[in-house]
Amino acid sequence: MKPIILSFCLLLLFRLLSAQPLSGQSSVSLQSNFLFSDKQLPFWLEVNRLGTVSNKHGAQQLWGIDWQHRGNPFGKRGFSIDFGASLNGRTGNEPSVFATEYWGKFYARKAYLLAGAQSDPVYAEGLSLSNGDLFQSRNARPLPRVEFGASDVTPFPSGGASFFSFDFKYAEHFLIDDRIVSHPGLHHKWIRFNFKITPELTFRTALDHWVFWDGYSSEYGDLPGFNYYWKYVRGKEGGDESPETDQNNVAGNQLGQYVFQLNYHQDGYCLDIYWHHLFEDRSGMEWDNAEDGYGGLALTWLKETPLLKLIVMEYVHTMDQSGAFHLDKPNPENPARPTGRGRDNYFNNSVYRSGFVAYNRMMGLPLFVPTINEDGVSVGFASTRLWGIHSGFSGYFSEQVQWTGMMTWSRYFGNYGSRISPSQKLFSLAVSCQYQPKQKPISYSVRMAADLGDYEEPSLGVEFSLRYQLK
Repeated sequence: MKPIILSFCLLLLFRLLSAQPLSGQSSVSLQSNFLFSDKQLPFWLEVNRLGTVSNKHGAQQLWGIDWQHRGNPFGKRGFSIDFGASLNGRTGNEPSVFATEYWGKFYARKAYLLAGAQSDPVYAEGLSLSNGDLFQSRNARPLPRVEFGASDVTPFPSGGASFFSFDFKYAEHFLIDDRIVSHPGLHHKWIRFNFKITPELTFRTALDHWVFWDGYSSEYGDLPGFNYYWKYVRGKEGGDESPETDQNNVAGNQLGQYVFQLNYHQDGYCLDIYWHHLFEDRSGMEWDNAEDGYGGLALTWLKETPLLKLIVMEYVHTMDQSGAFHLDKPNPENPARPTGRGRDNYFNNSVYRSGFVAYNRMMGLPLFVPTINEDGVSVGFASTRLWGIHSGFSGYFSEQVQWTGMMTWSRYFGNYGSRISPSQKLFSLAVSCQYQPKQKPISYSVRMAADLGDYEEPSLGVEFSLRYQLK
């Protein structure tokens, strides 16, 4: 049923596209990357690359072709259609070719319909640890989905409430990769409220909700599908057909985040400050784990090519997890029994055991590293209690030469059921330089990266890249 829905939306977008002349702007780019390491690739040569890099081998060549088209508006209602695709390949010990992105997007004024696999835009020039979002980074290959939504909706365009607007999206993702539970669905809905306090200052707050549902489990058999859809969407407890864990809690694997963001724009600079508070169940929604989350700031100077253009500082903490206990209330047989709503064990689940991954990579914060079994399938995250600090910088030595630097320090403590003591540490750093000749469609870059610590084996690596813009 779910592939039929995706196919129908793709065909609908193709029909809309074929009914209109192809007008707008198209761009095609070619890229080639050469990566070398003395051992496995360091953290900052592997992560946040849409899953195109293999983390198992220290020498590999990547190539990619990216095509995007931005359509011109047509019709009286401001319709337009965008579409794109990217094909990537990798040589080395695990050669492969795969379509990373393939999507079409139909716009009707502020509303849109998307079908296919499309990644999120790059935030803060790629200097953010998780692309500015705890749940949706660019670490994994995007999953195909059907999504509709709208942006900058102003219910009161004039008058005293004109400062208020909202954005929303509603999506169903199709998990076509290899998993412990085969072919589940991933529901996602998100709504953000925007308050323009002054012309320069905007406060935003959002609710982000995800649910794994449906699929086939070798342990539980066929899991409830569309017949329980509204239980999944509304976060209700499971029914008679659900596993016992879902009957005692909620249907499916439900998780999400509260997001708070402050944006300040002046003539010479702009500042973003953000905090993402994650939850796995009611305890997190009611802030039992108040200290857990991911946040930071991004400060950008708006000059053309300053020596220091952008600073990103971020912090992540997932140590609390609503406490160490997840037990019922004391009973007559055990009146001193400790109670709690804890052991949230973020991004793991006892039914959907592969965790919050796509193609064996964490979809969100890349500090979460999945464990891969002998069949090459993720079985979740061995360490969900961690903290880290991250910084990123960029600027220009000249109009043609840009530099970047990133440093990440993290510590891993396992989880409440299997602690890592003493904690394991990872220090990852990277520096890069890019040369863009004047009035030339080609650019060259080099990046050096290193890992130190005992969570991963220390390693040193280098990458050489070439990018050619055809249009």
